[in-house]
Amino acid sequence: MDTKHLLQECLDRLERGETLDQVLARYPAQREELGRLLVLATSLQRATPKMPEPAKARVRYELHGAMRAHTLGRGIAGWQTWLVRVALALVVVLALGGGTLVAAAETAPGKTFFPARAAFNETRARLATEPEAAIVLHLENAQDRVDDVRALKERGGLNEAPIFLMVGATENLMVALENNPRAANRATLERAQSLAQTERALLQDLKQTAPVERARHNADTLYQLSESWFPLLERLLAR
Repeated sequence: MDTKHLLQECLDRLERGETLDQVLARYPAQREELGRLLVLATSLQRATPKMPEPAKARVRYELHGAMRAHTLGRGIAGWQTWLVRVALALVVVLALGGGTLVAAAETAPGKTFFPARAAFNETRARLATEPEAAIVLHLENAQDRVDDVRALKERGGLNEAPIFLMVGATENLMVALENNPRAANRATLERAQSLAQTERALLQDLKQTAPVERARHNADTLYQLSESWFPLLERLLAR
């Protein structure tokens, strides 16, 4: 059984009432890796707030698109282990406090640890209790994703995963605006509109210039999706 299905089976067993030790005892050969993944997965489940179905659908779209971006030669176990290691490293950096400035360069868009920082900040946005604060966080995260795609494109290291995640971050912003139409002031809405226009222009460019064919194809698909952002923003700005 591959790691993805094994992890799902373990989560199902936990939901049915088995303890973590009981579940891990069933798979001694994978105990160490499964233990880290299960602790991370259950922690995220407890921390994740309930979201309306449109938001869930967009998050699923973002996740599935990123997963499809991985080549067939790269096993699921490899990237899951990498994700856990990066997440743990980021937690250590944040906990130490003083090391944050040292790590800042590597967590900038286009850098090694940016995906972990972005995931951390996007979780903060989803957990924010004040709609105004959540919208601002989503806007900042979406801008970071745009900057990441630009940086990766300039270095020639762009594939479709950062493009999916960029559009997914902006979709999260649009969901937050749609669900809380009176929570954003005009300045925030104008920033969101400017971001959407910039991102749409970037997608238009990537349709022709992305380094790999799959990235060009998905930029074309996501460019069409981005058309849905503007009626919402225009409606909110017209209030």
